[in-house]
Amino acid sequence: MGKDLNRKELGQGLRQRSDGKYIARFQCKSGKRPEKAFEKLTDARAWLNEQKYLDEHTNLLMAQSMTLDTWYQYWIENIKKNTVRDSTLFVYQKRYKDIKAVIGNMPLGEIKPLHCQMVLNNMGGAQSTQNLTKVCMGQLFGSAVDNGLIEKSPVTRNVKVNRSKKEERRVFSVDEQNRFEEYLISSDHKYARAYIFCLETGLRVGEIKALMWSDIHDRRIIINRNMVYVDGKELIHEPKSESGKRMIPLTNKAYRIIREC
Repeated sequence: MGKDLNRKELGQGLRQRSDGKYIARFQCKSGKRPEKAFEKLTDARAWLNEQKYLDEHTNLLMAQSMTLDTWYQYWIENIKKNTVRDSTLFVYQKRYKDIKAVIGNMPLGEIKPLHCQMVLNNMGGAQSTQNLTKVCMGQLFGSAVDNGLIEKSPVTRNVKVNRSKKEERRVFSVDEQNRFEEYLISSDHKYARAYIFCLETGLRVGEIKALMWSDIHDRRIIINRNMVYVDGKELIHEPKSESGKRMIPLTNKAYRIIREC
C-alpha cells in the first residue's frame, strides 16, 4: 500500500513523491510495470483503473495484427465513453473520420510518424481542426502505449499541423455597435434582443441559452454552465475550465432586456 506525504494510505499501486506528484504503477499480464506521474490523486486513480481494465480485457496476442480501426472501437467504447463528456466524445468520433480515411486499416504496430503526418496533410482546412485531429491521434496512440500494445506513440513532436493563413479578426467599433443595435430595434428582428444581449455582455450563444433566473444577482450574471449541441441534441455542461466560470456586470441595456423578458 502506498502512502502520501502525510503517511495516509492511498491504496495499492499509488504513492506520492517528495515533490508532491502522485505515482500510479501496476504489473500487467505481459510482465511490464507501467508507471505514470500526476499532479492530482484523482487523475492517478483514474489512469490506474483504466490500465487495469485494459490489461484484463485486452488480448495482447492480437496486438501485432490489430488494425487501428479495431483499437479505436475498443478505445472509444470501453475507455472514453464513460470517462469524458459527451461533447468531447463527439469530437473524438468526428475527428477519427479523417484518421480512418488514411490509416484506419493499417496494423496498429506498423503506423509511423510519417503516416500520422499524412493524415494531417490530407485534411487541409482550418488549423484548429487539424489540431483537434492531432490531439485525437495522441490520445488514441498514447492509450495503446500505456496498455503495452505498442512501444511508443507515432504522434511525435515532428508530426506537425500545417499552417494556414490567419485572417485578422475585425471587431465592431463603438459607433458600429450602436448603429447595429439601432437597426435591430427598428427592424423588429426576432433575435434583436439576443444579439444586443451578446454585444452588451460578451456571452457566447451557448452560455446565454443555458442561463437561468437564479444566475442573476444584483445586476450581475453568474456564468457556471454552457449549452452544447452533440449529434443534434442539446446538452448542458459546466465550463471545461475554471476561467469559464465568471461573473459579468450588466449594462443598462442588458439589464433592461432581462426585465422585459
